[in-house]
Amino acid sequence: IEEAEKIKERRIKLEQKAKQEAEKLAEKIKKLKLEISKKQKDEKLFGSVSTSDIQEALKGAGFELEKKQIIIETPIKIIGEHQVFLQLTPDIKAELKIKVKAQK
Repeated sequence: IEEAEKIKERRIKLEQKAKQEAEKLAEKIKKLKLEISKKQKDEKLFGSVSTSDIQEALKGAGFELEKKQIIIETPIKIIGEHQVFLQLTPDIKAELKIKVKAQK
């Protein structure tokens, strides 16, 4: 029984540490402003900004996240500023601002 309690305590400590790290990451991401360049015609993009595009931009900024963690609520099909969300843990979401600009 003592061993089971020790294991449970260790698991709780690890979960708390993971939550604290996710909260710190969320704060860093909130301050981040990514720029993504896409081909366009007038104000509309050819295609839309994908989770892969955002993942690559995040990787370039030093953040490693999986595509499934990136939530695009409405398709990004125009030049300008947009927001997406990153699901860092089941209960921690980070808001990310993205500026989409014309590719030269």
